[in-house]
Amino acid sequence: MTATTTRTTIPQTLLRLAGAALAAVGLFAGLAGLARPAAAAGDCGGAPTQQDAAQAAQLLGQINAYRQQNGVAALTADGALSKAAGWMARDMVGRKDGVGHTDALGRGIGPRLADCGYTGFAAVSFKENVCCTVTGTGSVKTPEQAFEAWRTSTAGHNEAMLDATMKFAGVGRSCDAQTCYWALDLGTQATNVPMPTPTPDPAPAPNPAPAPAPNPAPNPAPAQTRPVLRQGAEGAAVSELQTLLSKHGYAVSVDGDFGPQTDAAVRAFQRATGLTVDGAVGPQTWAALLAAPAGTGGGTATSRPELALGAQGPAVVELQTLLNQRGYDVAVDGDFGPQTRAAVTAFQRAKGLAVDGIVGPQTWGALLAAS
Repeated sequence: MTATTTRTTIPQTLLRLAGAALAAVGLFAGLAGLARPAAAAGDCGGAPTQQDAAQAAQLLGQINAYRQQNGVAALTADGALSKAAGWMARDMVGRKDGVGHTDALGRGIGPRLADCGYTGFAAVSFKENVCCTVTGTGSVKTPEQAFEAWRTSTAGHNEAMLDATMKFAGVGRSCDAQTCYWALDLGTQATNVPMPTPTPDPAPAPNPAPAPAPNPAPNPAPAQTRPVLRQGAEGAAVSELQTLLSKHGYAVSVDGDFGPQTDAAVRAFQRATGLTVDGAVGPQTWAALLAAPAGTGGGTATSRPELALGAQGPAVVELQTLLNQRGYDVAVDGDFGPQTRAAVTAFQRAKGLAVDGIVGPQTWGALLAAS
């Protein structure tokens, strides 16, 4: 069966591949008798992540399929070559260089292969492809992209992949945020170096817990949000004031005009609730008005209290306001004095009620009825 391979076109303007040196054949003779110093720690250290190892294996499989298409035997993965290629890929990430063959330790291909265990042969031929430095927009993150970059290169990379003298290989891959770097090390000999053991992929960074929403500032007390009102004020806030006064039993017209009638009701309310009697509706007066009305005032004639000489409070203010509205000139002060009693008896007489100066259900009913 003829093997096939997926080809992905990589714009050459996006990549810089190494020149002829990338695919150059090196003759590393007499290594068996060459006394090399012990490799420094980390000279070929590190291991691929599981994802890097899987992607490297996929690229090697694609190269082998390509070789078979062209009548060339497949490559066998080798431990030393795989360690060398993995080191090179990770080193390229650190250098941001997918072109050169000299690593950060100053080693060329031969010394680096030897440090990774590809040594001890009388004569060793090797080749290396590396990829890729991004020079424009785009990246080389998949095995298909790296394969196509080498296949379409005119600098010897394609020839290296198809070299029938190369029998063994190692592929390395390592990525940064922008791209991935790939290395293919090829050799004519096998080693006994075990394949590098992949390390677990780094766990994805946990999504930071959302910052707790700040506790909303408590709404200011309604009384604090309302304007200070005095006689002469006009508008919606005055209408609200007049409505509240009415709910508390003070008979005022709800017309949005803070006139003498509203001023008198405010002062009477302040007196009845123990506030400073100044006629100004500030936070304290607003708060008292916004509180549920006391049992006095409001409701029907039968629900209002019986009033007589000496009574005081909001119900007296309402009585005095009603008397004024019906033409009886009394001070609206919340104090049921002789003047208020005289007005009550006059009203009772005019309405045919028992004239006793006591404001009970019948008198309340007559006062509340339309004049």
